[in-house]
Amino acid sequence: MALSRAMVALTVRSLNELGTDVTLTQYRTLIVLASQGPQRTADLAREVSVRPSTVSRMCDRLVARGLVRRQPDDTDRRVVWVALTDAGKDLVGQAMTLRRQLLSDLVAATGVPDAETFAATAERLATIAGELPDPMWWNQWQRSTDLTRTHSDQKAA
Repeated sequence: MALSRAMVALTVRSLNELGTDVTLTQYRTLIVLASQGPQRTADLAREVSVRPSTVSRMCDRLVARGLVRRQPDDTDRRVVWVALTDAGKDLVGQAMTLRRQLLSDLVAATGVPDAETFAATAERLATIAGELPDPMWWNQWQRSTDLTRTHSDQKAA
């Protein structure tokens, strides 16, 4: 549990160092959009574990900050897609790069004799928890602002 708290603290620290005014839930939303691509608001609410009305208000704030954009679905007017803007993508990329460095510094400070095994174990734990492995995550991040991808395209990616 202490490690979990430390990871949350690293996230907060990285966001603070970047001078962003984004809450942890808003940041998690940006991470979901970066790793899974554009989402319908209902799917995004499920992924972030909040109610659809909450995700709608949260997206209002993120749209106002220029970090996400909304687009109506061409085939179903009840559906709205949410995607990262270039600014949102850049924020996530910068925060992830900074967090990686902070985490690397922490691991180095432990004096763990086999940091590569430690990193592989941590990556495996993250994968079991449902997160993408780092190379796949960055690949998805690269494509995260593309609203032309459909939901089924994303699941296959």
